[in-house]
Amino acid sequence: MKKHLIPIFVVLFVCALAFYATGCKQSTEDVQAAIQEAVESAVAEVETATVAAETTAAPETTKEITWKESTTMPGLQIPTEVPKKKVAIVPLFFGHDAHKGMQMKIEQLFDEVGWEYETFNPDTKLDVQIQICEDILGRGDFDIVLLNPCDSGGIIGSIEKFNAADIPVFLWDRVAYGGKVVWGTTSDSYQAGSLLAQKIVDLIAAKYGDPKGEVCAILNNPEVDTHALRIDGMWDVFDRYPEIEVFTALVPAYDPASSVKIMQDLVNKHPEAVALYSQCSFYATGYIQALDEINRLFPVGDEKHLIYGSIDGDPYAHQQIRDGVQDVEVTHAISEWGGVTAWAAVLYAAGAELPAPGYVISVPGQFWDGSKVVMQKCGPIATLAVTAITTVNVDDPQFWGNQGELINDYWETRE
Repeated sequence: MKKHLIPIFVVLFVCALAFYATGCKQSTEDVQAAIQEAVESAVAEVETATVAAETTAAPETTKEITWKESTTMPGLQIPTEVPKKKVAIVPLFFGHDAHKGMQMKIEQLFDEVGWEYETFNPDTKLDVQIQICEDILGRGDFDIVLLNPCDSGGIIGSIEKFNAADIPVFLWDRVAYGGKVVWGTTSDSYQAGSLLAQKIVDLIAAKYGDPKGEVCAILNNPEVDTHALRIDGMWDVFDRYPEIEVFTALVPAYDPASSVKIMQDLVNKHPEAVALYSQCSFYATGYIQALDEINRLFPVGDEKHLIYGSIDGDPYAHQQIRDGVQDVEVTHAISEWGGVTAWAAVLYAAGAELPAPGYVISVPGQFWDGSKVVMQKCGPIATLAVTAITTVNVDDPQFWGNQGELINDYWETRE
């Protein structure tokens, strides 16, 4: 398969460089190589080690642990007695319901066990997050740190300082490329990227008889582990179909408004495109209206319909599937990223052994049942499974995109 990379606006945090590239295939080869190098570097950093790694050590305890089912994380067992702890919570930001949902699950579990916690919001800014970590260290009154890195590489120094101060660190949403953490929880991001690509291939084959044609793909944040793995998973699927040509554009981080224009430009450049792949639905908020503006929006089933799918499971994507203008959405157990990390912190504090790499998490009835713990460079990481949303299951209440009222009601009470 030929890969044509035609980014309109590229932002690479790894080199703090933005550039514009258009024109013939030859003029974009250097751009393609630069982005592929960033993806490969990020993916290499998070390749898993052997599942035979030792179980993460917990604080020594001579007391036998008794267990009960958590009321806030059904299916997970927590100790009946947990020592009191004070936790510093450092999220990415709260500008999205997904991140509010993660925070909700963390706070609910900590409230369940009677822990004190304080939250520090860097609002996606790495320099602010690093300073927050310095302030936490300076205060010296926190027993545990929960952290969602703004940048997987840029946060290493802060984690190493927590290590030196003997303050255990737990991650959620994103992993780090260095330092030592007790535990992390994220998505199976490679599975997310490959699943969406395969669903789009299948839809193309169902409509046209064979998997063939042009696909426009909007990509983002190759410097972040979770997104690099999505990109890698996407290519591994599309590369198996030689008659599919993929044209990509990389969008600036945390800027959905710019993403809309970039998507329109890419689709306009490829009027014969049969599908649109969006790596992250956070950036795709306005895509349906934007497709309408350039006369590329037709309902599912129409001969002119542009097959469309994205990743993350945002509420608006659920509605677009119901409305018949979007084909598929890949969703994560996003709120549970926070909840599972909080659960691991509670187990650790109680002196319980944490699940070792290779462990399969059992939560019967949940779509992320069967998720695995793997060893990454920074420590053991639970990679929660993803699933695809279509018209068949779009109203399933376990999807975080259908929990907006629950999340926002909680958010109003905490404020």
